[in-house]
Amino acid sequence: MLCIGISGYLSLNASNNSIKTVYDDRLVARGQLDTVMRLTMRNEVIVSKAMTDDPKKAAFHVAEVEAGKAEASKGWTEYMAI
Repeated sequence: MLCIGISGYLSLNASNNSIKTVYDDRLVARGQLDTVMRLTMRNEVIVSKAMTDDPKKAAFHVAEVEAGKAEASKGWTEYMAI
């Protein structure tokens, strides 16, 4: 009975390590890519809005796009570091 318990524990431990590897290697990276894509799409929406908005607000829209671009670039750098 002790051998069966030890075998079950070792099998469960190996399974947990495998799931942790999948989480670290795949899910975290996918979340980072999702962030980059969302920021890119957000910038596209801001540019579209800026084209139809008051020209006096152009500097505000440019600043928003630059901030989004910097944040997306940071996310991309983190993704590439994995």
